[in-house]
Amino acid sequence: MARPPGPGAASSLPTPTCCRSCIGCGSSRSAASCDTYVREGDTVDRSGANDLQLGLLPGSPNAKSRAFVSWPTSALAGKQITSATINFWNFWSNTCTANSWEIWTTGGASSATRWGTQPAWIQKEATSTQTKGFSSACDDGWVSISGTSFFQRAATAGQSTAYMGVRGTDETTGNSFKQFRSRNAVDTSQVPYAVVTYNSYPTVGTRSTIPDSACVTGTGRPQLNSLTPPVEGRDLRR
Repeated sequence: MARPPGPGAASSLPTPTCCRSCIGCGSSRSAASCDTYVREGDTVDRSGANDLQLGLLPGSPNAKSRAFVSWPTSALAGKQITSATINFWNFWSNTCTANSWEIWTTGGASSATRWGTQPAWIQKEATSTQTKGFSSACDDGWVSISGTSFFQRAATAGQSTAYMGVRGTDETTGNSFKQFRSRNAVDTSQVPYAVVTYNSYPTVGTRSTIPDSACVTGTGRPQLNSLTPPVEGRDLRR
């Protein structure tokens, strides 16, 4: 049996003012630093809600919703992202049938963002069909989507914050409607989080010669006096 939709946007929970993150060597697990959602015809600030909504909510009239999530990315600046997964706790869907949803790189959203003032949707980054939360056949649980290209774009640009939009792929069908828990979830084990694995690009340190000599050009440049000169190097992976 299908369950009624979970708690709506109205929430008395305080809005955290800082992000929760744990940065490791070569990997990062981070919670969202800010999130909200917008709905057609809605003029309410949803940044304090305990849910994120996306897709078409059937009603009189029908209304589309989209979510925005910000992620702290200072630790990823200049890194090569080898893999990334973004996870949302999906506690309500209109069906157990897999329905596609997407993440995009967007402009920055805030508590002032509404349907008519959405930031630019810049680049679609990934699609997922994972769907949960309708009935015991697809009970509440984590759904995930690749965040590799999303976080790589932010890392390459050296951004301190990466701005994400989440939306249904087909916003004309009620089956696209989903509710995810937001960073304001009462159960903190259900807040959105991302796991990112990265490599640091190698850097060139100081260069030297044996014996020590200055770098010169022209007739004064040093010449090799052996057919088997010594070669030394350093492990740049450390």
